[in-house]
Order: sequence, then structure tokens, then C-alpha cells
Amino acid sequence: MELLSLVANIMQIVSFVPFAAGAVYFFIRGRQLERRLRLLAQARSERPAALAIGLGASNEGAVRQHLKDAGMDLSPLAVTREGFVRPADFQNVLRQVKDLKDRLSETGVTEVSLFYQGPVTFAVALGAVLHNWAPVKVFGFRDGRYVLDLVLTQQTVISP
Repeated sequence: MELLSLVANIMQIVSFVPFAAGAVYFFIRGRQLERRLRLLAQARSERPAALAIGLGASNEGAVRQHLKDAGMDLSPLAVTREGFVRPADFQNVLRQVKDLKDRLSETGVTEVSLFYQGPVTFAVALGAVLHNWAPVKVFGFRDGRYVLDLVLTQQTVISP
């Protein structure tokens, strides 16, 4: 019985080691990604642009204020649909966003700050339109201000 108890204790210790190593790894990795995201938020590229997309209500005023507070001398390109936007109308809005993307590509944009307010289902389609393009900094609106949530690059998505 004493041997069985000793074996059980050894097995518990052995099974705890991978758990502890994994916890430390993910903690360190999370801190690295958070630091990288903070650096990306502060970095300015050669030809940045800002997109303010508001479905249901305009977010352009809040975006302008954020850009001003962040010291970014940019005027956001806005796509706004006031009131209820039916899913059947999403295609027209996406076409308008794609046209903006094409115009920005022609000007040689090197980075886009995206400020979006609207349905989650449209956000998925928006991500597909902006996929594999210039780096897109995606800002979320929380506690009355915009916060950088993630960066879409050609290789990966960077988030805290």
C-alpha cells in the first residue's frame, strides 16, 4: 500500500511538470504579443489611412477625436449607413468598402486603421475584404474610447 501511494505521488508530480511549463510558456508568450501590439500601435508607417465604418449609426466623430488625440494627422474615409441595415444590403456596403480599398491601394497605402461599428456578421465579411492587404489595425470602442484590439497582417493576426 505504501508503494502504491509513492507511485501515485510521483505520477502527480510528473503530470504537474508539463502543466506548469505550459502555463509559464503561455504567460510569457502573451506578454510578448501584448508588447508587440503596443509597439505596433505606436508605430507609424509612410502612408497611413483611416477607415470609419458605421452601420446603424455614424462613428466618424469619435474616430476623428481618437485620431486627433493620438496625434495622427489623418482624415478618416467614412462609410456610414444610418438606421437599421438589412443583411440584404451588406453587399452594397461591401462593394463601397472594396472601392475604397482599391482607391487606397492605388495611392500606395502602407497601413490602415479600421474603426468599425455594426453587426458582427458584417465584420466577418469586412475581414474577408481586407484580408491579405496592407496591415490593418483594428480598433474597438470600449469605455468611451477606441483601443487597438488586433493587427491583421499578411502573415498573421496579432492580438494581446
